[in-house]
Amino acid sequence: MIDCPQGIVNITGQIILTGTYPLKCIIHNVVKITSLQYEQIKINISGELCHTLKLKLKLSGSTEALITL
Repeated sequence: MIDCPQGIVNITGQIILTGTYPLKCIIHNVVKITSLQYEQIKINISGELCHTLKLKLKLSGSTEALITL
């Protein structure tokens, strides 16, 4: 976890270094900047490094959005 004046970031993840290198990573951020106060950003990355990775971005707070690639 990183806690600084601009926000709090928490990153967790796992990669298996065999086969197709499956990956799962979650990045969660709470913004402390005045204009975006308490906006939460959550990024999920999953898939296989040798094939396709999926990205899911979710914003919640004053702005609501969900983007899946």
